[in-house]
Amino acid sequence: MRSWITQASTKVRSANYWLGAWTAREKIIRGRQAAAERRNTQLFVLAMLNRAKPNLPLKITMTRIAPRRFDADNLGPQGAFKHVQDGIADALKVDDGDKRIEWVCAQERGRPKEYGVRIEIEEVL
Repeated sequence: MRSWITQASTKVRSANYWLGAWTAREKIIRGRQAAAERRNTQLFVLAMLNRAKPNLPLKITMTRIAPRRFDADNLGPQGAFKHVQDGIADALKVDDGDKRIEWVCAQERGRPKEYGVRIEIEEVL
């Protein structure tokens, strides 16, 4: 059973978070942020795996590190980790809805102004 761990210094925002009205400009900005978050996560995971191909089934734990906690509806796969989960699935070349992957969302308190995401990928027997 193999496992991989990486940590990225990135600020993960809730999908419910926005700065202003839903104008056309705001939609473009949020779309670019989402694409960048997804692509950056994909690159971090590819670097972490270093050409290894994990065998399914997998348990993937995404841990948000920040000074404050999110409540449950802002944290899960439909919240702050939506684009992170998509980026991990892209790197593994699997659908993020695959039943052989267990997605776990967690959070950990960081120091003031410390933000990050820890990604742990474990093969499950």
